[in-house]
Amino acid sequence: MPANRTAVLLTIAACGLVNPSVRADLVDAQLVAREGGPAPGGDGTTISGLNAPFVNGLGEVGFTGTLASGDRFVWLGDGVVWLNSDALPGSVLTGNESTMGISNLGGFIYSCSDDGEDSVWTQEGLLLRETEPIPGETFIWSSFNSRPRMTCDGVAFWVTGLAATSGGGTYGRGLMRCLDPAEPTSAELLIGTGDAVEDGDEFYEIGTIGIGFAYDVSGDAERMALILKMAGLPTAADDFIWLDGDLRERQGDPTSPGSGLAWDQFRGVGVNDAGRLIFFGPAEPDDPKIPDIEYLALDGEIVVREGDSIAGLELADGFAIRWAAIDDADRIVHVWEASGFPPPAGAAFLTSITPDGLEHVAIVEIGDELDFDGDGAADGTIVDFEVSSVVGPAIGLPDQPWVYLPVEIDPGDGASFEAIVRLSLPGEDSPADLNADGVVNGAD
Repeated sequence: MPANRTAVLLTIAACGLVNPSVRADLVDAQLVAREGGPAPGGDGTTISGLNAPFVNGLGEVGFTGTLASGDRFVWLGDGVVWLNSDALPGSVLTGNESTMGISNLGGFIYSCSDDGEDSVWTQEGLLLRETEPIPGETFIWSSFNSRPRMTCDGVAFWVTGLAATSGGGTYGRGLMRCLDPAEPTSAELLIGTGDAVEDGDEFYEIGTIGIGFAYDVSGDAERMALILKMAGLPTAADDFIWLDGDLRERQGDPTSPGSGLAWDQFRGVGVNDAGRLIFFGPAEPDDPKIPDIEYLALDGEIVVREGDSIAGLELADGFAIRWAAIDDADRIVHVWEASGFPPPAGAAFLTSITPDGLEHVAIVEIGDELDFDGDGAADGTIVDFEVSSVVGPAIGLPDQPWVYLPVEIDPGDGASFEAIVRLSLPGEDSPADLNADGVVNGAD
């Protein structure tokens, strides 16, 4: 556990994290990038916007963002490795999505507009853009390209829109894979609208928006977890969790026998190399007078739910899970925040899967003070987690003893800024902890 984290930070009355401590913790952290800060490898201007962090198998971080000049960038490791303007004069690239991916060998994938066409680009250049034909398919064209991801060895995945003509309207979605981004024509449509999925003796057809944007792929590219929406079913029972070709859970089904809860719409999924599956969202009580209950599930079993007390903190009514990630060491990081109740409250937790069961530890909370230079003094206070299930995964959890989180920080003058920080996972030993003080920070 980090040396300075000896208590939990925050007491909130009525609705919030409940804990007997009344002081904020001082947490050692590494400031990776911040609004208004430098962008090594960029165009000399500062960072004006940051998107969610993603990781590779080496524990490096990648993300997209915006510079003060208006140019957009791709960051990998210690700095910027690509600018939209690098494509000039051949292509005019604008914008960038929050979701992206990086590999162990310096590869990356992100989504931008290429001469006004929604596209995915990698370190090799253009991979696919709207109005182009889907490789290997007959009379199917791309109508958009979104939510790209990349595995450790550089395999690219993304969601594409399906159209019957070049430039035609979108009739469906498909999940794309490209084993070698240097060969765009080798890309293939794995699963999409109109495909039939078998579930025992039944078959379901994937609907128009049937491929959910909140999907996950394991680092070795062998496991895939999707949220599928099927055609021709009631809206209260048309969402499914799909893992490696099998339907696992269905919206409207009981979460477990006699639980009094049913799965509602699924918000996000995660999978590791071993096939351990997490998913989360709201569950609907049998009693319609009771509001939906937020949960985190592991391999089909709810392991944390709204109202639970974990790591000494109570997830009181009104808390919701914003995102979760699982790594190959069977560790889960999940972020919970209060919704609609002042003052702001929330925490990021580490849940470890052990032979003796689940162990929960608080990593950091809203209200914690961060020490970026290891001098024992606060350099800023977390006032919010910048995580969202709308834009895709927002937690960078590698197979190393640290995690990357997007946060909003108040440096003490009220002029808060967004940042990406790296935090040591409590109770984990790191080879980067050179002075053996239990944390990885500037002192190392």
